[in-house]
Amino acid sequence: MKDIFNDSKFDKWLYGGVHDLDEDIGMLIYYLYKLDFIKTTWSCSGHIGKHLMDAGNSSRENYFVYQPGILFFEIKIENDHSKHFIQELAKLVNNYKFASLKIHPKNEYHLFLEMKDLVEESKTFENKEKQEGIANLLLHFHDQSAKHKEVRIDLAQKRYLEFKDFWCQLENIAKKYLK
Repeated sequence: MKDIFNDSKFDKWLYGGVHDLDEDIGMLIYYLYKLDFIKTTWSCSGHIGKHLMDAGNSSRENYFVYQPGILFFEIKIENDHSKHFIQELAKLVNNYKFASLKIHPKNEYHLFLEMKDLVEESKTFENKEKQEGIANLLLHFHDQSAKHKEVRIDLAQKRYLEFKDFWCQLENIAKKYLK
């Protein structure tokens, strides 16, 4: 991602570590970094992966592999701001069927944006294709875990836009807590 932050301390944290910032969530991660009560430990905006056939592996035509959106963070300081932030995040998560927030010991939170439901919807579409007599060749591919993450391109593209909307709303929530 292009350096748009003009903040040497953030640059050192970001580029001096193992961080690779996805452009879709760049400003969100920056705002979270600026909050004194939170520490992000992992992030991924979520991706529609390369078509497996393009990558040299076998797969179904018109299907892509997805990577879920992920944000792991810790609440460093428990105060009214951190409590309200978590409440607003929980409310946002509840508005999206594909989002989940898991709370772990030591104030660690794991936020996931998924496409698992699209895998099932893709299977329904696939069964309809078979019933209509359309050839659907399913080839063996090397990464068995990817099999469970294959979704139809049109469904994945729509969900990706929903991911972007979710991240934008979370960015607006984080902005409210900047001093």
